[in-house]
Amino acid sequence: MKIAIVGGGSAGWIAASYLSRYKHLDITIIESPKVPTIGVGESVTIHVPRLLRELGLDEHDMMRETGSVYKFGNNFVGWKGGNEQSLFPFRWNVPMKEIRRVMDASSSNEDAFSRLQKLHSFKIESYLQANPNAPRFTDYWLTLHKQNKINPDFGVSYSAYDCFSKSRITPYVNNQLLFKSTGLQHSFHINAEKFGDYIRDKFALLNGVTHIKRHIRDVVTSGDNIEKLVFEDGTDHTADLFIDCSGFGRVLINKQNRKWKHYNLSPGDTAIVCQVNYEDPSKEINNHTLSIAQNQGWAFDISLYHRKGTGYIFSSDLCNEDEVMQEYSKKFLKNARMEPRKLKWDKKRLYESAKGNTVAIGMSNGFIEPMEANLFAIIINGVKSLEHELRKPVDVNTINWDAFNQKISNTYDDIHDFILTHYTLSPRPGAFWDEMRSIGRQENHQELIRQKYLDERNSFAGAVRSDSLFPDYMWLHLAIDWGLDITDWPIHNNLNVDDINFVNEYINRMETLTQESCSSFPNNYEFLKETIFHGR
Repeated sequence: MKIAIVGGGSAGWIAASYLSRYKHLDITIIESPKVPTIGVGESVTIHVPRLLRELGLDEHDMMRETGSVYKFGNNFVGWKGGNEQSLFPFRWNVPMKEIRRVMDASSSNEDAFSRLQKLHSFKIESYLQANPNAPRFTDYWLTLHKQNKINPDFGVSYSAYDCFSKSRITPYVNNQLLFKSTGLQHSFHINAEKFGDYIRDKFALLNGVTHIKRHIRDVVTSGDNIEKLVFEDGTDHTADLFIDCSGFGRVLINKQNRKWKHYNLSPGDTAIVCQVNYEDPSKEINNHTLSIAQNQGWAFDISLYHRKGTGYIFSSDLCNEDEVMQEYSKKFLKNARMEPRKLKWDKKRLYESAKGNTVAIGMSNGFIEPMEANLFAIIINGVKSLEHELRKPVDVNTINWDAFNQKISNTYDDIHDFILTHYTLSPRPGAFWDEMRSIGRQENHQELIRQKYLDERNSFAGAVRSDSLFPDYMWLHLAIDWGLDITDWPIHNNLNVDDINFVNEYINRMETLTQESCSSFPNNYEFLKETIFHGR
C-alpha cells in the first residue's frame, strides 16, 4: 500500500516512523519548504516515552539531541485563588494484589532508594487490572481520606511525587532513575521544534520512508477520495491512502466536504507564546509543567534544558487581549528571547477523522486547547489506532472506519470534558472565573466528574482502548484539589479493615522512603548537565 503523509512536523514524522515498521506499507512524507512548523506541544504525556521504547530509541539520546528534560506531572498553581499548588502525577490506579506485591518486594533491608524503586515497580499489566468493578487503590485512598488518616494533599499521599518534584530535584541515584520506563510514570518536556526532526533522522528515514520537500498546489478529489496531489512544478503524486498531518493548514481536509463538531463551551481559543531564557537554571528548571491560573485564563511555564517555553491561554470572546498581554508580559517575559507571537484556533474536531482514502491526524483533525499536554497523546493515539487498521495488507476501499472514528471522537470528547471542568469547578475569584462557574452549574459538572471517576471507560484499560484519555484517579484528584464535596462519592463495598490498614501502611512507607531518599537526589539542572548533556 502506498501512503502519502502531508506535513513534516512531529505528527507527520511520528506517523511515518510508527507505520514504517510494516514492510507492506510504502510511505512517503511530503513537506512544504514554504510552510514553517508551528512547534507546539512541548509538554507531553506518557505516550511519548512509550513510543520511544516501541521504536527502540534511547530516551537519554532523545533528550540530549532535542534539549528535553524529564517531566513527572502537571503542577496547577493558583486555581483556588491563592498560591496553592496541585501536582497531578503519573500514578495510575492499581488493584490490591499489586499493592501487596510491591510491599513484599520493598520489605528488604536494602537502602531507602532501592526499596522505593520496588515500591513503584508497577507495569502496564498492573494498571490494566484496576477497574470500578473491584476494589482499587483509589477506593482505599478515599476511605482513608474520609477517615482523616492520611495527608489530605493528594500529590503527597497518593504518590509522594510532591517530595521531589516541587523541590527541583531528580529522583536519580547510582545511575538509576526511580521509575522504570515500563511503568509509565514519567514523561518529558520536549523541544517540539526538534522532536520531529529527531525521529525523522533516527528512525523514519533509516527505515525506508521517502521524504519529498515540495509545495502542494492542488489536491484533486473524487467524491470522498483523493486522486492525486499536484505540486507547484506541475508534477503530481498518487497514493492509496493519504494522511493529513499538516496541522491547522489542513491541506487535505480543507479540500473535502467534512463536518465538524464545535466545542463552544470551552473558553481557550487563543494563545500568546514566547520562549524565555533562564537567569539561573539551577533555580528554575522544573520537572513538572506549571499550569498557572491567571485573571483571564491560564499560563504555562515549561522547562527545557536551554530555555523555557511560556504562553497565556485565553478566550478571544470573553477576555481583553491588551490586558492579557500586559499580565503576561509582567509575569513571564522578563528574559524573552524574541517577540511574543499569537496563535488562534477553532475549538473543534472532525466527526469523521477517516473518510474514503483520507485520514486526519493531530491538529488537522481538530484541537481544543493546550491544557493537560493533550496534543501528542492525540497524535500517538490516532497513529496507533490507524496502525490497527493497516497492520495487515488491505484494500483501503474495504476499510470500515467506524470503530477508528469512534475511538478518536472519544479521545477528543474526554479531553474537552476534563479541560472544561478545570475552569468551571475552579473557585478562583474574578469575572472570567464567575462566567466559567456559571457554565459548570448549568452543565452540572460536579456530577460529571463523579460519573467520569466511576465509569469503567475511564479506567486505564479504557484509556488503552481509546474510550477516554484521562483515567479515573485524575478525575478524583481534580475533585479533591478543587475543593469539591466528595462525601457522597461511592466506595467499593468489598473493602475489609485489614486491607484498608495495609494500604495505610503502604502510603506511610511510600512517604517515608521518598523523604529519606530525597536527600540523595541531585538538583534538576545539575543532573541534566552531568548525566544527560555531559557538561554542554
